[in-house]
Amino acid sequence: MTNPAEQQPPAPQPVSAVPAAGYAPPPGYAPPPGGYAAPPGYGYPPAGMRRPVPVGPGGAPLAEFWQRLVAYIIDGLIVTAAILIPMLLLFALVFVPFVTSIEHGATPDPLFVLPVWALLSVMIAALNVVASYVYFVRMCHRTGQTIGKRVMKIRVVRAFDGGPVDLRALKRRWVVQHVSALVAAYFNLADGLWQLWDQPYRQCLHDKCAETVVVQVAA
Repeated sequence: MTNPAEQQPPAPQPVSAVPAAGYAPPPGYAPPPGGYAAPPGYGYPPAGMRRPVPVGPGGAPLAEFWQRLVAYIIDGLIVTAAILIPMLLLFALVFVPFVTSIEHGATPDPLFVLPVWALLSVMIAALNVVASYVYFVRMCHRTGQTIGKRVMKIRVVRAFDGGPVDLRALKRRWVVQHVSALVAAYFNLADGLWQLWDQPYRQCLHDKCAETVVVQVAA
């Protein structure tokens, strides 16, 4: 007879909690990636933020189109008023006696009327040029500002360093802006609108010819 103890199966070996050497533990799951990046915007800054204001060569903010337009209107009214007073005096000196003589039955002489009209037109144009030059060149030479620019808190400066503009540059600026407008009727309009698409300094054509930039002045 066989020994019962010899027929018992061997006892099971204890299972180790540590995996056998050579078997790496299963890789864990990596943490999910960060949130999805926001899609690129369409030119609008994030909420609560403003677009950066374009600045001139000296670091001052560039003048806005509406500031330059309002300053131009103010300056135009001032120059027109300055010209209107001498014009009225000329009309009074020349045409009041002429009209009075007609009322008393005198017959106007065409050889007199035409030269007088021509002379008066030349004098008015000369007054316009002189008043415009004094106002936009001489006055602007002191501080870079006319009265209109002072009201709107803007100033003309050099385009390459933001410094004061010299008299020669102001003369070029004035010739392109005002004298050229007398020759080409629509040049003044194109000149003023040029700043709307000009980069990087929002220059008009007369600014480009004179190498000037119009910037805002700190209040």
